[in-house]
Amino acid sequence: MCLASKPIVDGLERELGDDALVLRLDVADPTAAPFTQRYRVFVTPTFLVFNDEGEEIHRQSGGLLKRDIALDALRGG
Repeated sequence: MCLASKPIVDGLERELGDDALVLRLDVADPTAAPFTQRYRVFVTPTFLVFNDEGEEIHRQSGGLLKRDIALDALRGG
């Protein structure tokens, strides 16, 4: 599902431009461990959306990214 969601994430990244930062982590990489632990990432793929204050405002774990819901969260809806 990670690879299947990539085009959706790529599209959101292009659409949002400088309004959002997209960070992609490979959970198999040991350097990602502090992030996966801190944000309780137990299932892949996991998509997290944070507001300007760094608060998590949306989370989706497993399956294809639900683009419209993520976009709504990113835009403050």
